[in-house]
Amino acid sequence: MVVLQSRPIPKEPTRPSEAERELAAMREMLTILGGGLDMRETLERIARCACDFLEADNGAIGLIDDAVGGVRIEAAYKMPSDEVGSITPFGAGVLGKVIAQGEPVLVQRYGDLADRTRSDLDANSVLGVPIRWEQETIGVFGIGKEPPRLFTDEDTQRLVLFANYAAIVVRHAQLSHQKESALKELSTLYRTSRSMGGAMDIDEVMAAYLDQVATRGRFACSVDLYEFDEFGKKVWRVQRGRWTAKEGLSLNPVRWRHEPDALDTELDMGRVVTIDNVFEDPRVPESLRDMQIESGNPSMAMVPLMVRGRRIGLVVLTHYRVHIWEEAELEPYKATAVLLASAVESRREHWTSVAQGRRLLLMEERQRIARELHDSVSQTLFAVLLLAQSAAAKSPEELQEKLDRLVRISQRALGDMREIVRELRPECEEANEPADMASSLVDLRRVGLVSALRQTFLAAPEAGVVVEFCADDYLPRDEEHELALLRIGQEALSNCFRHARSTHVEVTLSTDDGVSVLQIDDRGIGFDPSAPGSTGFGLTSMRDRVAAVGGELTIQSRPGGGTTVLARLP
Repeated sequence: MVVLQSRPIPKEPTRPSEAERELAAMREMLTILGGGLDMRETLERIARCACDFLEADNGAIGLIDDAVGGVRIEAAYKMPSDEVGSITPFGAGVLGKVIAQGEPVLVQRYGDLADRTRSDLDANSVLGVPIRWEQETIGVFGIGKEPPRLFTDEDTQRLVLFANYAAIVVRHAQLSHQKESALKELSTLYRTSRSMGGAMDIDEVMAAYLDQVATRGRFACSVDLYEFDEFGKKVWRVQRGRWTAKEGLSLNPVRWRHEPDALDTELDMGRVVTIDNVFEDPRVPESLRDMQIESGNPSMAMVPLMVRGRRIGLVVLTHYRVHIWEEAELEPYKATAVLLASAVESRREHWTSVAQGRRLLLMEERQRIARELHDSVSQTLFAVLLLAQSAAAKSPEELQEKLDRLVRISQRALGDMREIVRELRPECEEANEPADMASSLVDLRRVGLVSALRQTFLAAPEAGVVVEFCADDYLPRDEEHELALLRIGQEALSNCFRHARSTHVEVTLSTDDGVSVLQIDDRGIGFDPSAPGSTGFGLTSMRDRVAAVGGELTIQSRPGGGTTVLARLP
């Protein structure tokens, strides 16, 4: 007997319940969020998990990119390979429509959309929801199903949940990026500041900046500075430094005459100007377009260098092909622009101050030479003139005496001129100068102030003046003080001989409690010190000399009452 045994009929796999599927999806999401992946990989896994749970055939996650005015696809699941990185304009396709409306969009046939972006998906049912963080829409999550399956309102609510997870990932990535960018910016600022801090001039500043900033990027970089006229108007634009990966660093200046254009308004406000394609941007002036065509760089960005609200230059970045500039690429240049502008301006101000100081020193030196010429050579030449005028119609004996005195005074004038030349050209100093050609300064060094002052009286007889000189109470001082006293005495006596019409002059040189005192009194016609034009170069020279050694000069005079010059040098 054959015994027939029945074989068990295999049961079909039990489909997980809705609750079981939702629980599995949530477990998967927790695993994804804790996986430590970067943003794009995490979003791709969220897209796959959402598609599996909602039984969708494909999906994509896009984030708002205000710089390009659309949604940039960051992650995709079972989409064409060119989807990631593509841009969907606001209002176009499901993703763009979600952003435009600010709410979920469910379309049972994608082809019914007026501004669809992919005609190959026309038959699909599509669903898109906004990705929000704290009431702000930051992106879009979209999925699709092939017919005949359709999405439901419940699917919309479930996709919103996945969008919330995506928002957490995006926000975390943004915070991490901001932190990383801040650290990079701080590091760049520190390196650049240290490097530029030791730069002595603008060329060294350019070299330091380009080495620390430009060499770490992938763009050709140049720094252009403006030269201004006396009214503060830009006249020249000078490229002071340039770096390219091919040619390296160059500090050879290149100059262009500045021509105002449509880009100036934004740049003068301190805004970065980016030009993706010089051939298509209507703001680009013809001259700049021609320049970029010649250099083979159709894309450029300009970062203004601002100091106290004024644009002093530009950091110019160029690229050899059409390029859409991203904020992250520009950040190092923007972060260091203030530092660069400050360094350039401080070096400019420093060297301007140095140049002004040199001009001031030159002016002071010219004034000193003018004083020396006036107080020494001029006075001596005046004495020569008096002697020459008085030599006429004299006896041979008197004439010979005057000629001898004329020779001595002329030799003194020559000595004074040689002394001034020697100070200007020390290498011309002569070791053995004849004593009869000594200058008044050399005379001061050889015989002292008292004897040097006596030499200034040589022209007194020809001027018809009797000089009464007393120096019994004088104590010698250092050369600086005695030279000042000598020059003051020369100038005061010269004024007596030329202007006072006096026949008697008293000169007193003394020391009063450590203070050197020189007093010259004449009994001439006097003058009004307060009258316009009464203070000539000679009186100004005397005041300058006294002030230089911390002394006091008093001039007392009145018309018809003579003049007293009193110098007190502590």
